[in-house]
Amino acid sequence: MKAYRIRAIRENEMDALMQLIIAHTAYEKADYSEQDKKGILYRAIFEKPYKLKCWVVEIDRNISGFCSFTTDYSTWDAAHYLHMDCLYLNEDSRGLGIGTAIIELLKQVAIDNNYYSIQWQTPVFNTNAITFYHKIGATSKKKMRFTLFV
Repeated sequence: MKAYRIRAIRENEMDALMQLIIAHTAYEKADYSEQDKKGILYRAIFEKPYKLKCWVVEIDRNISGFCSFTTDYSTWDAAHYLHMDCLYLNEDSRGLGIGTAIIELLKQVAIDNNYYSIQWQTPVFNTNAITFYHKIGATSKKKMRFTLFV
């Protein structure tokens, strides 16, 4: 089994993150436009007030995946929750238990901060992810996500 490490992204790893984001959007069949996203994401991750947390998966000194997350607030539950925005692993990094390890780390962050849950979404066609999420005990809600560009 490959040895891996999950850790906070470093400032000099933004190019690797951008490549993973491009791969992730392609995997989810989504449109992607760069438009200085590297600079915007850099500021969101590394400049106060921090808006986004990002972990990377390091295997053999290469960045092979990432997970990004934020804190949000639920009106219905009147409580904070952790929102996992992205979880992506390169194909050769899947099936090694890394996704489960990331979820366990996220659970600890939620517990440490008294968040009541972790929430995320995935496209309905991503059956591998859906199977994984059910396997770790997550439940799903049937909703449609809308975007209104302004």
